[in-house]
Amino acid sequence: MLIACIVPCNEGERARLTEALAPQDEVLWFENSRMLENSPALHRIEAVVGEPPVDLIFAMPALRFVQMTWAGVNIYAGRPFPAGVEVANASGAFGKAIAEYVVGGVLALYRNLFSYRAQMINGEWAPIREERTLENERVLILGMGDLGCEIARKLKAFDAQITGVRRTAGSKPPVFDNAYTIEALDTLLPRADLVIGALPGTPATEGLLSKQRLLSMKKSAVVVNVGRGTLVQADTLAEVMNTGHLAGALLDVTDPEPLPAEHPLRRIGRAMITPHISGQSWGAIEQTRQRIIAICGDNLGRMSRGEPIRNRVDLSQGY
Repeated sequence: MLIACIVPCNEGERARLTEALAPQDEVLWFENSRMLENSPALHRIEAVVGEPPVDLIFAMPALRFVQMTWAGVNIYAGRPFPAGVEVANASGAFGKAIAEYVVGGVLALYRNLFSYRAQMINGEWAPIREERTLENERVLILGMGDLGCEIARKLKAFDAQITGVRRTAGSKPPVFDNAYTIEALDTLLPRADLVIGALPGTPATEGLLSKQRLLSMKKSAVVVNVGRGTLVQADTLAEVMNTGHLAGALLDVTDPEPLPAEHPLRRIGRAMITPHISGQSWGAIEQTRQRIIAICGDNLGRMSRGEPIRNRVDLSQGY
């Protein structure tokens, strides 16, 4: 099997990626998809590690498998795709890092750390009397996959009450106190102190947190989104928060993304927005990067041996 890796790997990562392969397998190393596009071996490539553009995928007649280094598959979902080409994502690599981001951001909002930093810069010294902790908070997590479970596990350590919502019925992971399907959302939202979006971007999740649903939440509730920005429209969230509703928002993803520089959501002091960095795929977090390498190596070995791959994506569903 001829494999093309289009993400930059150091020597150690190359060794880890190839150790699960059969002796006859060969990996060609590229820094990006443009380099692959110009390769004379393009027509012989059977598997790709990375995220090649769809037009490049169509240009590889021998291709059978794309192993993504991302969890989200929006670049391929709902688009024409060659028959017979399987896609797997790197779900399972990002949950721990993103969960830490959620805990850090929520605690900073709850304990007014962003406001205190502004005070520090302005030379002020004024205790803020209103603050809260995670103890006994009613947390509603939208999404009970790897990401949702990792967030639940971290927040459970703070003695929060954790309820999960999933798209289809299934067994309840032990880390959740309660679990429901999406049909119960309108009943659950008004009870929650903290609502966390950890869902993939699909037509079914687009706009799930509508204006009506945001207004049904407690005025003191905090909204977090680390799944996909389409869960809640930025214009809608800004409109609701500008009425004084909701105590805070922590957003690592937005719709649109990036959020325009003059967007009103940026001017709301109770909101914290970051540039989609909570779980950088090929970024600065070494542990995440090593988990991605392990997933890619395992699936390449499975493909080589003719075994079922893990994390297979149904592009028609978007996850």
